[in-house]
Amino acid sequence: MFALLTRVLGFVFRIYLANAIGSEALGIYQIAFSIFIVFVTIVGSGLPLTLSKLTAKYRLEKDARSENNAVSAAIIIGVSISALICLILIIFKTSITKLLTSEVAYTALLILSPAIIATSVFSAFRGSLWGQKKHFTLSVTDLVEQIVRIALAVILINFAFFGLSGVIAASLALTISSFVSAALAAIFYFKGKRRIVKPKKSYYNMLLKSSMPITGVRVASSLIQPLIAILLPLRLIASGYTKAQALRELGETLGMAFPLLFLPITVVGALSIALIPELTALIEKKDYKELVRRINTSLLFSLFCGFLFVPLYIGLGEPIGKFLFDNANSGYYLAQSAFIMIPLSLSAITASILNALNLEIKSFRNYLIGSFLLVLCLWFLPQYIEVRALIFGMALCMATVTILNLRMINLKLGKQNSLLKPSILMSLFILPSSMLATYTFNLFNYLFPRFLSIMLSGGLGTLMFILLCLAFNVINLDLWFLKIKKMKFLKTSKQAKVV
Repeated sequence: MFALLTRVLGFVFRIYLANAIGSEALGIYQIAFSIFIVFVTIVGSGLPLTLSKLTAKYRLEKDARSENNAVSAAIIIGVSISALICLILIIFKTSITKLLTSEVAYTALLILSPAIIATSVFSAFRGSLWGQKKHFTLSVTDLVEQIVRIALAVILINFAFFGLSGVIAASLALTISSFVSAALAAIFYFKGKRRIVKPKKSYYNMLLKSSMPITGVRVASSLIQPLIAILLPLRLIASGYTKAQALRELGETLGMAFPLLFLPITVVGALSIALIPELTALIEKKDYKELVRRINTSLLFSLFCGFLFVPLYIGLGEPIGKFLFDNANSGYYLAQSAFIMIPLSLSAITASILNALNLEIKSFRNYLIGSFLLVLCLWFLPQYIEVRALIFGMALCMATVTILNLRMINLKLGKQNSLLKPSILMSLFILPSSMLATYTFNLFNYLFPRFLSIMLSGGLGTLMFILLCLAFNVINLDLWFLKIKKMKFLKTSKQAKVV
């Protein structure tokens, strides 16, 4: 729930930012932010995950000294790596500015760089709190960070005390909010009667050995966004665009349209978190029949989530773009890229299933194959289909990853999942559902404000899609009602036993 709330706030902030600074400035910010995310992944992925496991182990052993040593070593490693990254950004200013194609993008990245240090400190405390199962504490910290970031950005952009541009103001707000979250995490850590010590050398070796493979995989995965942010404008400029036009196209696609495509991932991501331990337990029990059933159910649910928003975006893409961003092009690109949500959802859930089946390295290999195809599309296609090279490349990338992941799951389990028939049926349902959304919007738009028209027509189009899925037995509500009744029965039985 906290993750969903934080994501919604972030999405609302993205809408505000797009309207406040414009698509060209958003494209510049997207370039700097994409590079920043890679650096954050270096210091904030493998270390906290490893530290959470060690913390849980030491707490079971009641070994507070080892826990303090591990956290202290993680902070020193993280801060050292972060300081080195900041130093590289300063030393190689000229080369990095050329790579980013914008002096403003480099300045924004430089302002964001202290946030890398703050994130490294936060990640160490986060790993410890995670190992202590302080999930509510961490959720509140993340939410506070998001609220502080949004509030500061709005103040700095609107009041412009120091005459800051929108890109610089947004970057500064993110940096300050990162230090706020690091400070909050430190307070919660020390409140638990933990302290910072001079760690022994063995803890450095242990943390680095365990965290480096995880960090390597996640950094490689995170490189795709900055690669798009840098490569796409360069190839658009090479095909005849001006620099301003290329950055504007980047802002309208990657900065405005694409975040809307990731809405299904919020639900699928929540499913993935719950699914991995369940599948792991079933594997340990060797209950392969239930394992296959759970996997097939999860695949079908993720497929449905991917399809659910497609009629809405196809039928109302341009009105949504105009309403959210005051930009018709972003809505046009949203409608064209709506189908990407289907392989996007399936690739996310299949990657989680492969992780549970101990095939995460092969899953990563599949991701690299898909990413290579995306890079080829970005390099060769802009001269023919312009910015749509990104849409086509992303669709090809995610579809390839999904197909390879499904094939690997089938080989591992010796079973074939039945996604072909529901995929064909749901594809057919998209046409009438999106047409209904478009038709009713044109009707409602004469009677109601645009927001209400989008809500009513979008709701009708989505409802029609769901009803068609029910009518053709693509989804089965009886099964869900049965599960709810079973859960209520078990809960009542437990309460009766307690009494």
